[in-house]
Amino acid sequence: MVLADRQVERARQRALSLGPAFSAHAVDILDPQGLRQLVSGASLVVNAAGPYSVLGRPALQAAMDCRADYIDFSDESEAAESMLELHRDAQEAGITALIGAGVAPGLVNVSTSV
Repeated sequence: MVLADRQVERARQRALSLGPAFSAHAVDILDPQGLRQLVSGASLVVNAAGPYSVLGRPALQAAMDCRADYIDFSDESEAAESMLELHRDAQEAGITALIGAGVAPGLVNVSTSV
């Protein structure tokens, strides 16, 4: 498992606390080439970086480019609308993209449908 952050030391400390299965890398979501290089070979991208109105779409694009599934925790409706515009692209890339999986609306929607 890879934890990535612009401030690699923050990711490194968290990775150390989680155990040997975790590693830390520096990445800037707004650097498409660097992000694709990091995501390449991954099966899943979990994006916990906000604001999603700025950082959601680039992370989803990298996931699509590298054919990795994607999940984020956004609760920003504008970000969700922007990323939903990429629905067809995600389908063509053969990935599953779950946006807005945070507590609200994500878990609220799941519990409501159960």
